[in-house]
Amino acid sequence: MLPAEAIREFQTLYKKRYGTELTEREAVFRANNLIDLYKFAWESASKRAQEDNDKDKNEAEATQANR
Repeated sequence: MLPAEAIREFQTLYKKRYGTELTEREAVFRANNLIDLYKFAWESASKRAQEDNDKDKNEAEATQANR
């Protein structure tokens, strides 16, 4: 749950961007959904980066073992 100040800021930014005022309930819902989306994207990107690093490490170790 986001703090009340963050919700108010989200309402202000949303109105500036889309020209529509959100109720507090709508703002809480949308802001939390946005945060969840960012978390999901961040975790997915982080997982992908870790997998790529592990793959590179494994390939490097295999190359070293074949020498």
